[in-house]
Amino acid sequence: MNRTRLDKTSRGLAIQALLFFLLLWPPCSVVAIELEVKIEGLEGAMLENAQATLGLLRHKDSEQLRPVMLRRLYKKGSEEIRKALEPFGYYGAEVTAVGLSEEQRKPAVEGGEPITLWRAEYRVAPGEPVRIRELDLHLSGPGQADEALQKALAEFPLKLGEALTHADYEAGKAKLAEAAAERGYFDYRLERHQIEVRPSEHRAAVHLHIDSGPRYRYGEVRFEQPDQHIFDEAFLRRFLPFDSGAPYQSEDLLKLQVALGNTSYFSRVEITPLKEEAKDDQVPLRVVLIPRPRQRYSFGLGYGTDTGPRLTLDWEHRRINETGHHADAEMQLSPVLSKLKGRYEIPLEQVTTDAIEFSTNLERQDADVRFLNLSLGAAYRWMGEDGWQRRLYTQGLFEDYQLGEDDSTASIWLFGGRLDRTQADDQFDTRHGYRVNLELRGAAAALLSATDLVQLRASAKYIDSLDELNRFLLRADLGMGWTSDFSQVPPSLRFFAGGDQSVRGYGYQELGPQDASGEVIGGSHLLVFSAEYERRLFGDWGAALFADAGNAFDDRRFGLKGSLGFGARWHSPVGPIRLDLAFPQEADAGAWRIHLGIGPDL
Repeated sequence: MNRTRLDKTSRGLAIQALLFFLLLWPPCSVVAIELEVKIEGLEGAMLENAQATLGLLRHKDSEQLRPVMLRRLYKKGSEEIRKALEPFGYYGAEVTAVGLSEEQRKPAVEGGEPITLWRAEYRVAPGEPVRIRELDLHLSGPGQADEALQKALAEFPLKLGEALTHADYEAGKAKLAEAAAERGYFDYRLERHQIEVRPSEHRAAVHLHIDSGPRYRYGEVRFEQPDQHIFDEAFLRRFLPFDSGAPYQSEDLLKLQVALGNTSYFSRVEITPLKEEAKDDQVPLRVVLIPRPRQRYSFGLGYGTDTGPRLTLDWEHRRINETGHHADAEMQLSPVLSKLKGRYEIPLEQVTTDAIEFSTNLERQDADVRFLNLSLGAAYRWMGEDGWQRRLYTQGLFEDYQLGEDDSTASIWLFGGRLDRTQADDQFDTRHGYRVNLELRGAAAALLSATDLVQLRASAKYIDSLDELNRFLLRADLGMGWTSDFSQVPPSLRFFAGGDQSVRGYGYQELGPQDASGEVIGGSHLLVFSAEYERRLFGDWGAALFADAGNAFDDRRFGLKGSLGFGARWHSPVGPIRLDLAFPQEADAGAWRIHLGIGPDL
């Protein structure tokens, strides 16, 4: 009896071992499976969701896919498609499994594995969607009167009578939560969030009850400078666009981030609301500041048609002391125009826009008009609420010059004011934007000047695009001057026309009143305007057509000189590179001139 029972046990173990061995042993021939799935009656997002949910397609490339598994997944597919349509409001869809068929195909390569193509087909009738018959949206708490939260609630994507879409419901909840977080409602919570669906009646009720909780205010602002203590905290607080105790809004933090990041002081700025340390509805902020290197050196090579090859050397001292004083210097060397400039700047209360500047400039020009001058100046600049940069300045100018038959020196002490404004959608590839500069300056013989002088200068440039391929550029430059003795006005304060920033068919400072010997000596007035059309041809390359007109003149003679031309444009990462061929109005001015320009349009 015991032996019989033992024999049966032994035979059972042997059979199990044999089956396990056969399962592990690879078949003599493996049939490769290809699968095609067709779902009729759906399109767009519903079709995509059904395909993403369908087990057949999710296991399509599985090495374990075999006919038995494939048939099992096919049977489950109808229910999977039905479930995939519910988020779109279709709870009563009829899904018919049309059929599952197989077809033997020859291997692609002779001697390769045989291929079986399986075709699975479903037919879907979505039916009538469930529509929203009750939309119960309720906001309570202090945020009930907040315009931003009211707007987010009013723009909730689900509307009465529309089909119930779960994705829109989730998106609406997320937008409300985002609006609450941006406005400082950190205790925001959903008291009730529920969708009641009655598929048989094709109706749904949406319930969303929100308690905003209190709106937090700004608490302590902690400036942290991990590397070392570089800036005085009182100086850093000048950057804050809000006062302690003001209501929290994330827009303020973005303004602070931009203000600190746009200076030359910091390489990285991290701002974190410390919600876990909030107390008495006040949230502290941590501002981590990583400084840039104290000094910066750079050099560049360039070329301008008016000035020839150009070497530029720059130096900047980013932080001289704890209150943000900084200095910079620039040297430019070229055959025609060379400069050496220095500037010391003291930031004021509005650090990013307001400052007092002290400057010096040594400039030498070696062209038809020759001069060497030294200027010393001081300026106060500030930004108005209207977006205009304002500047009041005084400048002493001492110039030694050779102009036509005149070889002389002059000294002028100027007092002036300037308005500047620039708007651009992109600094380096401007499609829409403008630049306006207005300046009024004067000097008096009674105040350390060789002559009385009043000058008004206005310039503007406007850029607009019809589309991605067509762009228009308009430019104008106006100058007017009055003086008691024009011969005492140094060349650097006179007006000339011609060159790649003026009338391009003529050379640099080639246009203007002339002396008895025919040498251009500059004028007391200036008028230049230009129109240009640019067409993108392929990629970043384009072509342009332009017309310029203008001249410098005095009170006795007025006459415009014109030029026409065309050019090539390459919109590089550092701004457009322009190569122009310009033809002057007058034949004796030469047949044509080439102009090369590099840099942003504004």
